[in-house]
Amino acid sequence: MLETTGTALFFLGSLLTIGLLAALAATDLKKGLLPDKLTGALALCALVLHMMGGSDLTNSLAGAMAAGGMLLFLRYISEGLCEEGALGLGDVKLAAAGGLLLGLPHIMAALFIGAVIGMLHGLVLWRHSGTGVALSKINVPAGLGLCIGIAIVWLMQYGFVMP
Repeated sequence: MLETTGTALFFLGSLLTIGLLAALAATDLKKGLLPDKLTGALALCALVLHMMGGSDLTNSLAGAMAAGGMLLFLRYISEGLCEEGALGLGDVKLAAAGGLLLGLPHIMAALFIGAVIGMLHGLVLWRHSGTGVALSKINVPAGLGLCIGIAIVWLMQYGFVMP
């Protein structure tokens, strides 16, 4: 009975995780923001799921530091190259929360998937923006791709999508 209850709670926690990712993606798409309350809730959910599953918290912390650190570095570089900067601190915090959820090396796969989705999203926006608009002027929220990448890897990691 305890194992069934634990499995059901893990499944409900996974649904909450996907719901938080969907809310973050929708908010970033609509407002260009990733609210700290939602990102914090995602990080808290990740910690609870890891405590329930008995997984390695060290790996999760390493994933959070690697992903957050990598995006913080990219943010720093983009501030020098772009007028407005390509990444916000919300994207950095989302990557860290995703790293906490997925751990290493899974967060790296999620970041890659998110980058590809962001690139494709940008190309679609550019194609529909009309003639004469430079591709570099297209504003693509990074949170949308990050959320989708994290969700895909989470679902695959725990067998919700593929065996």
